[in-house]
Amino acid sequence: MFPRWENAGRPLFLLLAAVVLFAACARGIKTRRFLYFGTFIDISLSGCADEKIFGLLEDEIKRCDNLLNVRAGITEELNRKGFVESAELAALIKRIGLAHEETDGLFDPTVEPVLKVSGFSPVSKKSGRAAPPTVLKKALSEVGFGRIKIKDAFISTGGARLNFGGCGKGYLLEKLSETLKDNGINNALINAGGDILAMGKNGGKPWRIGVRGPGEKSFTYIIALTDAASATSGDYENFFIDGGKKYSHIINPSTGRSSGKRQVTLICREPLEADIYATAFMLMETEKAIRKADALGMGLMIYAPDGEVVSNEIFRNYLIR
Repeated sequence: MFPRWENAGRPLFLLLAAVVLFAACARGIKTRRFLYFGTFIDISLSGCADEKIFGLLEDEIKRCDNLLNVRAGITEELNRKGFVESAELAALIKRIGLAHEETDGLFDPTVEPVLKVSGFSPVSKKSGRAAPPTVLKKALSEVGFGRIKIKDAFISTGGARLNFGGCGKGYLLEKLSETLKDNGINNALINAGGDILAMGKNGGKPWRIGVRGPGEKSFTYIIALTDAASATSGDYENFFIDGGKKYSHIINPSTGRSSGKRQVTLICREPLEADIYATAFMLMETEKAIRKADALGMGLMIYAPDGEVVSNEIFRNYLIR
């Protein structure tokens, strides 16, 4: 279901290296690149930002990584011990619970056992082979969001193990935006491995974001974002072929099967929701995903397995090319 920390789930959309460098030359934008969450994080600030803000942002990146990383930190402790006390993580899990219900269980951070045996967890032994049916069946039996219990800041897993790879970068963008706003910065562009947050404007104009289709080298679309987030999920970066069949990191938590879609791009106001639903819509039936996106006010574009491209009107309203 989720991308791994050490291999960005959506790096095909690292278009901002080109876009931001061009903007920096033209409009005096300051850009800094960090390497955390297993991917590049590019932060571009419009205007004359104080250099010290980048240090504050890196501190926040490190803090979020410690919160959500399954290799070390609070989530690792939770998975290892079965309980932990963290008000911040408890609040995040409660928010994820709402999306779990809204997506009929397709978004489920307790899919970690399945990711692990399928080779898509940071703690997996990489084999490039599909998990044997008996091993997969056992892993599926360990999945269940309802196992998690929260009382105030205390979290118990009931034997479940969690992986926040499907929402971690969205949560990071949310926290970075709070840091920027707390320091009086309202115009910025942040790209965390293809999860994008456009705060305010770029020199009075919307931020322009390029979108590539699966396997494309040039940008297929350009979207214009102002105070909005975009996330893209795809089957093309983190996968292996076994017996002529493709297995990707986006896995249905109920069946253990990989998504059949090629790619999903989603636009909405909040980066956490963009990250979550880009993952869930990869697993949801196409027409249902479009209806759900319409109901939630989200822009959605889907590349189906047969190459058909489907989008809703909300998404098309963001297109400028």
